[in-house]
Amino acid sequence: MTYASDTKNLNYIIRYIGKEKTISNFTYKFSGNIITASGGNDKKLTPPYQITFDTPAKNYESEDDTVKLKINWNGKEETIEMNSK
Repeated sequence: MTYASDTKNLNYIIRYIGKEKTISNFTYKFSGNIITASGGNDKKLTPPYQITFDTPAKNYESEDDTVKLKINWNGKEETIEMNSK
């Protein structure tokens, strides 16, 4: 995952780097104070696969120190804890 922010936008890319030949039931959810984006794709996907998101900034500097990102795919789940500062 990569993340960039300026005073106008919050941008992130979630990129699949695993070895499975197809990905299905892909979902993601940010669990932060302010960053709460979520989404997904029910279709079968083939790597390389990535989601790019760009949203107007809205007081993101007030976000808690950590933001959790929960990702689900192919019946698997991973939670990543990111430092927002």
